[in-house]
Amino acid sequence: MIKNGYWRENELSDDIVLCENKQELCEAKVFLKNQICIEGFTGALCESCDTQKDVWDTKYGNTGYLSCDPCG
Repeated sequence: MIKNGYWRENELSDDIVLCENKQELCEAKVFLKNQICIEGFTGALCESCDTQKDVWDTKYGNTGYLSCDPCG
């Protein structure tokens, strides 16, 4: 398992990258659908909002730089 603050594309990848823009978005202990992001975030380095409910049960919208909130 990788440490919090780091990201990898999937469980089998040996390419581990520091989430340098906002480390708290990357939580290694969360591994749902090959994502290692806090809720609401997805994508490379956990820097995108899950706008289509691809990972989370709620749609999330971008509310600023590296900031996502649930859509109402």
